[in-house]
Amino acid sequence: MTEVIRLEGVSKRYGGGGIAAIQEISLVVGKGEIVALLGPSGCGKTTTLRLIAGFEVPDGGSIEIGGRIVANERIFVPAERRGVGMVFQDYALFPHLTARENVAFGLHNWDAERSGKRIEEALDLVGLSELEGRYSYELSGGQQQRVALARALAPSPQVVLLDEPFSNLDADMRAQMRQDVHRILRQAGTTAIFVTHDQEEALMIADRVGVLNQGRLEQIDQPDVIYHTPATRFVARFVGSADFIPGLVQGEGIVTELGTFPNQQGLPSGQAVEVMIRPDDIELVADLAGEATVVTRHFRGSDNLYCVQLPSGRTVHSSQGSTRIVESGARIAVKTDPTHVVCFYEDDTTR
Repeated sequence: MTEVIRLEGVSKRYGGGGIAAIQEISLVVGKGEIVALLGPSGCGKTTTLRLIAGFEVPDGGSIEIGGRIVANERIFVPAERRGVGMVFQDYALFPHLTARENVAFGLHNWDAERSGKRIEEALDLVGLSELEGRYSYELSGGQQQRVALARALAPSPQVVLLDEPFSNLDADMRAQMRQDVHRILRQAGTTAIFVTHDQEEALMIADRVGVLNQGRLEQIDQPDVIYHTPATRFVARFVGSADFIPGLVQGEGIVTELGTFPNQQGLPSGQAVEVMIRPDDIELVADLAGEATVVTRHFRGSDNLYCVQLPSGRTVHSSQGSTRIVESGARIAVKTDPTHVVCFYEDDTTR
């Protein structure tokens, strides 16, 4: 893998050094890779993006872009000299310029012939060649976003950074733009990092997802690995829904209220753990003599999410098809078949 971005132990504090925005983040992004930084508001994902772009100065660690150090304790390369394209949350288009003129903005040092050719290539890439003469207020939200992306891609940057790129779009447009942006980035072969608090966006678009929590990078891996084998309880809860049930390791199995699961991690016998259970791991079986009880049902369009109370009083959740209706109060049996058995100790580490 050819490295394009490398962060080593990068930290940033605000308020006179008191408030840690990010703490010792290390991250490597390869050429042509799309990486999502995912987490709740205030977790440090946008600060990380701004540090890479050169809009902020790190308090510790180093940042490399294309094998060149752009920030450490002695060096700080300004944003305009980093070879980075930026797509802002509000797109930051110039309202007095046309789509073509906005795309041309970053090419002012290019000669006219080369600039004109590159502008046409960028507009064609995002499918806006026929709208190049329109001003931003004459374009839809999705079209404005594509202009912003074309402007970022036009100078052929080493990396494109996108800050919450879909947050200003309605649900239907957001779904379409996810596909469009993913296609455009792939077609351009561009290395990209985007930040989002929307797990669906991260899982759909990114080659790898990095989950941040309180300024720390808790896990970075392929989307399916993040979902099926989360490294911490926070990742388990934030990326998809999760319940945790107590278990006790006994030889080759982990004994729980929901049955005995295989001891896939080879945990020591006698170890008390908590087993992660996803809603799609649980099947509800009609059984008048069943020991579990349906508490609530929430219809979500494509499925129903049930809250089920176990004999111990603990509750778990089950995702069932949209036409599967089980009334509240019904007695049922619960069957589980987790794809991966993931256990946690009290120190929040996967075993």
